[in-house]
Amino acid sequence: YKRQLLNLISMTQVILKQYNRPKEGDVEKDIGWFCDSFGLTTGRDTQYTANRIVFDILEQASKNRRVFSETIADNLELSQNLINHHIRNLINSGIVIRERKQILIRGGSLTEAVKEIKKDALRILDSIEAIGMEIDEELGLKNR
Repeated sequence: YKRQLLNLISMTQVILKQYNRPKEGDVEKDIGWFCDSFGLTTGRDTQYTANRIVFDILEQASKNRRVFSETIADNLELSQNLINHHIRNLINSGIVIRERKQILIRGGSLTEAVKEIKKDALRILDSIEAIGMEIDEELGLKNR
């Protein structure tokens, strides 16, 4: 059971935090809220690099441009290593995917990305629930 659970956890990490949504219709603040809600801008990201990367990806995608980490690094005037670090976090969160060297918003939009992340979270919870049921049965625990 432990090995199955550890394999499941290592595949996907979904972090959700509840924040009050900004009242103004400012797209940069909304993207900041979006990134904060996925736990992308907490801790050491004092320059809100994740927000800036997401904004740049969305901006390039809205202009039908292909997005590469090198382009993001040039646009934001940041190191390639820093951009790749944040891109890995965005991939692990499920918001973006990488196809070869191209960076894409999963599903083509933030709405679709969230829908896919929701499906991921439900699959993870279903698997955890199934393992929990097996453990309960093995130990003779009963639901109330």
